Amino acid sequence: MATPVIDMWAPVLPVPEIMFHIAENFPDGMLGYLRVFWKQRPSQEALRAGAPAMARSLSDVVAALDAASITRTLITGFDELSTAGKTFIPNALVAPIAERHPDRFIPFAGVDIMQGLPALRELEHWVRERRFRGLSLRPFMIGLPADDCWRRVSSPGSTRTSTWSWPRTGRSTWASRGRAGSRCSASGRRRSRRKCSGARARSCSSGR
Repeated sequence: MATPVIDMWAPVLPVPEIMFHIAENFPDGMLGYLRVFWKQRPSQEALRAGAPAMARSLSDVVAALDAASITRTLITGFDELSTAGKTFIPNALVAPIAERHPDRFIPFAGVDIMQGLPALRELEHWVRERRFRGLSLRPFMIGLPADDCWRRVSSPGSTRTSTWSWPRTGRSTWASRGRAGSRCSASGRRRSRRKCSGARARSCSSGR
């Protein structure tokens, strides 16, 4: 019997609506991923042809998670429109998946933090009204240190954010916290005793 996995991070859930969006909205700055994972010369043409072919129904994705004994999956939106020119995965595509399977998927919102206060308001919307559990940041896509990214969200004319206990992702450095909700340490200054990444991450942030 497979060892149960508490949770994993699925930065791209390969359901049709996400894969078709990615086919037309893949940031140029991420093309290097194709060389690593597809073992071929990266190009937008290859992505447009390959991404839709990878699509799987949500029921098939859930079945695959069951087969791997994965009980919870973190899914994330990504929005670096100001710096990358494209919104990689809109939160609007993530939300219905989490709402359909709230016991399986934990949604984190991506916001374009370079927009300042509008980004904060968008994050408030997804957390307060759509039950997202945290913030997704990719400092390497906007050219800023991870701790600088968080300050841009936490201090654009609002003190509310300093009291909110939102989990947040920063690449894949995680730190767990004992009480309800787990915190991702984007800067790496808070680290749990157990560091995890990838599909075998046994005790990463779950928002529980």
